[in-house]
Amino acid sequence: DDASLLAARFKLADEVVQEQVGLPGAEDPEHVVLRQNRGMRRATKVDTVGAGFAGVCDGSLSAGRILDAIAQLVGEDAVLLRDRTPESIRLLVEQGFLTPVND
Repeated sequence: DDASLLAARFKLADEVVQEQVGLPGAEDPEHVVLRQNRGMRRATKVDTVGAGFAGVCDGSLSAGRILDAIAQLVGEDAVLLRDRTPESIRLLVEQGFLTPVND
């Protein structure tokens, strides 16, 4: 369920890089893509929140704490962000961009 997912910690897979297209200095790039450099070489488009989330995933913080910090940075309501993000996190895990950290 979403509560368990938000309590979990994740780590960005080693082979993942971020590509972005947009005007230099723009607040939000036009396109942000996470790309695997090995294996299936998958790529997935993410928004600014998704890119920020993936970039912070080093296994030390829960997904919920990361989303709360991102909400504060982008001026979004943390509850709304927590409500709309779990499906995106699941997709990143299923496609191998993020891996769950087990204690």
